[in-house]
Amino acid sequence: MGVLLYQSDIASRVGSKWYGSMMGSGLLMIATGGMWIKNSSVPVPGSIVPVTGTLLVIIGCAASQRPGNPLGATLKGVLCINVGRWLARISYALYLWHWPVIVLLRWSLGMEHWSSIMIAALLSISLACLSTFWIEEPIRTWAQSSRINNGRHCHVRYV
Repeated sequence: MGVLLYQSDIASRVGSKWYGSMMGSGLLMIATGGMWIKNSSVPVPGSIVPVTGTLLVIIGCAASQRPGNPLGATLKGVLCINVGRWLARISYALYLWHWPVIVLLRWSLGMEHWSSIMIAALLSISLACLSTFWIEEPIRTWAQSSRINNGRHCHVRYV
């Protein structure tokens, strides 16, 4: 969906009166998306509502970044908060770790109670932090500093 959104360049055609309503509607769809997801409807059709909400937020954010737009400046300020930047930094590792953690905890503890959901979230975030800062970043740093005999950068960073 994100590739289609990028290829369509729809954000450049969104009028300024729609930024806020697109982002607000999208956030509401993301927040309430869990009500439409049932065990039998994952991933489709239950995930259509939160995915559509995410697309609306992305379109609204991209469209609001035009120069002179106060909403864009406010949004940039919110997205530059340290917690948001930290979550963005570990987001890929969190994406990789969350599903194995959920599957293993569902088999062992069950995921019916809020405490097991919190354990899954904390464990996923912890594993994402460990793998980001102890594996991903050292490899990236090493790859950027390593040079092959002809002076080119090592291509490990593109893997």
